[in-house]
Amino acid sequence: MLSFDEWNVWYKTHKIEHMRKPGWPEAPHLIEEIYNAEDALIVGGALIALMNNADRVKTACIAQLVNVIGPIMTETGGAAWRQTIFHPFALAARHGHGRVLQAKAESPGYAAQSWPEIPYLYATVVDNPADGTTTVFALNRSLSDPMDLDVALRGLGLDSGDSSTQIVPAIVGDEGRALALAATLEQRGLLAVAIRPPTVPAGTSRLRIALSAAHRDADIDRLIDGLTAALA
Repeated sequence: MLSFDEWNVWYKTHKIEHMRKPGWPEAPHLIEEIYNAEDALIVGGALIALMNNADRVKTACIAQLVNVIGPIMTETGGAAWRQTIFHPFALAARHGHGRVLQAKAESPGYAAQSWPEIPYLYATVVDNPADGTTTVFALNRSLSDPMDLDVALRGLGLDSGDSSTQIVPAIVGDEGRALALAATLEQRGLLAVAIRPPTVPAGTSRLRIALSAAHRDADIDRLIDGLTAALA
């Protein structure tokens, strides 16, 4: 597990006069970045990266919160206001609850010095079973062109419990329904064993889906399509 501490955008106030003031004044203004829209996009991309790696990054603290490279600025005895980077951070804090899904994003890309092709679209999807919402966070990395975004959400609505292994339960509740779903999937060439009482408590019958490194994206797509059709 990883802790990613003190991340933020900082590139304007690097000179010595930004970091210290002569005469040891009380509470001087130090390293106070004034952020623009580009900086907000960088912060949004960093948040997407952190969410996409939520299986290993368990703590990620922004540095800082107020004034010093902060999303919030204040004046002594005066106003307080939000900087541009406040808004992607606030949206992630408000909507980034639940489980991060393995989104499959496709878009044109561009070549970089260290990588042959980087997609313009950078995205993550967070599903929150607690309130039934699914949120798509998306960033267009093109410097010049807008992007149309088409989103297809499939296979949502099944409770997979708190599994963090390659064995994924699809909890359907009713024993007969679990058997029927397993039979329908088998007809499509998909093996998902129905697990029923007394192996599991009454009312929690489920399909046992076993994933492995041998499965490819096309296999997962076929499973999702099969589940979607069986549940229709």
